[in-house]
Amino acid sequence: MMQNNGFIRVSHDRCCFEQADGTPFFFVGANCYYLLTRSADPGLRQQCTCVLDDAAAAGITVLRLWAFADGPQWNALQPSPGVFEERVFRGLDWLVTEAAARGLRLLLVLTNYWKDYGGMRQYVAWACAQRGEEPPSAEGAAAEPFYTDAACQSMFRGAVAATVQRVNSLTGVPYRRGSCRRRSWGKAFMLPQSCFCHRRDNATILGWALANEPRCAGDTSCATIPRWAHHTAAFLKALDPNHLVTVDCEGFLGASTPDACRHNPHNCSGSGCDFAGECGSPAIDFASCHSYPDLWLPQADEQARLCPTAALRMLGAAHTWAAGNLERLRFALSWLECHVALSRRLRKPLVLSEFGKRREEGGREESRAYFFQEVLQAALRHMTARAGLAGTEFWMIAAPSYPDHDGFTVYFSGTQSCATNGTADAIRQHAVAVARLNNRPDQPNPLLADSCTQPHAEVGAGGGGDQPSEACPCCVSM
Repeated sequence: MMQNNGFIRVSHDRCCFEQADGTPFFFVGANCYYLLTRSADPGLRQQCTCVLDDAAAAGITVLRLWAFADGPQWNALQPSPGVFEERVFRGLDWLVTEAAARGLRLLLVLTNYWKDYGGMRQYVAWACAQRGEEPPSAEGAAAEPFYTDAACQSMFRGAVAATVQRVNSLTGVPYRRGSCRRRSWGKAFMLPQSCFCHRRDNATILGWALANEPRCAGDTSCATIPRWAHHTAAFLKALDPNHLVTVDCEGFLGASTPDACRHNPHNCSGSGCDFAGECGSPAIDFASCHSYPDLWLPQADEQARLCPTAALRMLGAAHTWAAGNLERLRFALSWLECHVALSRRLRKPLVLSEFGKRREEGGREESRAYFFQEVLQAALRHMTARAGLAGTEFWMIAAPSYPDHDGFTVYFSGTQSCATNGTADAIRQHAVAVARLNNRPDQPNPLLADSCTQPHAEVGAGGGGDQPSEACPCCVSM
C-alpha cells in the first residue's frame, strides 16, 4: 500500500507534482462527488468504503469530491449561512482518515456553479433573502451575482475557513497542517495502528479546488472569474500555505489566448470563461480542465459524416466506430494537447480533473473502452515526456449499489462491473504504467512501445514547434 509521504508540491521545472523527497507524483484519479453526504450517514458508509477499496485496488491514487453541501437538503454541511452540521463534518473526518489508511489523496471542491448541492446559487439566494429580494432563477443568471456580491463572498469565505481550518475529530490532525495536536514536544502519544496522524506530514488532502466548473454567463470581458479566483486563492493560501490550490474550470478558451480559441467545442464567448486568465494567478498552483465530448459536441455525428479527415479515416479503418465517436475522440485528444501546451506557457502543471464518455445505447462498452485507452495513452505520453500533465481524474467511480444516473459511471466491483470491465481494465493498465513512471521515471515504459512517435506541435502556445502529422490522433485538429 502506498503511504502519503508529505505534502505534494509543484516540481522545480513546473511540469508536474513531486513528493517531499523530490520524487515525481503523477497520478491516476477518479471523481466521486457523493462521498461527503454518504460518509455522514453510518448506514450508507459502505457506499464510501467500497469506492475507497475499489480505487486503491485499481491503482487510483487521487479522488476528487465535493466538500460542500449547502442549504435545505439531505445531509447538508451548511444548512444555513455560517451554521455547520458537526455530524456531516465528522463524516468528512472519517472519510479523510479512511482515505489515508489506503494511501489515497483527496482533491476537495469547495463550491459548485451548478445547482446541485447548493453551491453558488444557494449563496445568491441567501444574500437576496438577507436584503429582502427575490433571487434570480433563470439559467445564466442564478449563480452569476456570486462572484461580486459582498454578502455572498463573506458567507463563502466563512465556509472556506471552516473547512480549511477544520481539525479532524478522529485523529486530531488539522486539515491544513501535517502535525498532530496529540504530540507533546516531540513525544507522540500511542495511537491506534490505523491512525496515520503519528506521521509528521499527514497530507491526505492533495489540494483545494475553488469551484466546480465556474462560469459567468454574459461576461464578455471574461474578467470576473479570473479576478474572483485570484483573490479567493490568495485568501485560501493565507489560511493554508501547505496544500495546492486550483480553480477547477472546464478549460474554455478566451480572449487571453485568441490563437487557441479555435479549439473550443462551441462558441464559448458568452460563458465568461478564459482558461489562461483563470489559471494564471500566482496564487493558483496548477491548471485544470474538463473534457466531455459527448455533451459538448451534440452534432458530432453529422459533422464527421460531412467532413471526414484523413486521421479519422485512418482511425476508422482500425476500429469500427460511428463517425461521431471518432470526431469526439479527435476533439478529446486535441483538447488535451492544447491545454498541456497552454499550461506550459503558464508554467503550471495541468490536471485533467474531469473527463468521461457515456456508454452506448444498450449498454455497449467497446466504444467507451477504446476512448479511454486512447485518451489515457495520450496522457501517459505527456507524463513520460514531463510535458506538463500531472494527472487525470475520470468521471466517475461509484459503489455497485449506486445508480448510474448519467451514463458515465465506471464500476470496478459487483455485478454492474461486468458491463464496464473494458473501461475499468484500461484504467487499471494506465495505473500500472503511471506507478512505474513514479517509481522509475528514467526507464522506458513498455506500454508506450506502440505509442505515437510523430512530432507534436505546441498547440496554441504561440511558440511554433514541429509540424503535426495527419497520422497522429493527438494532432488531427491542428
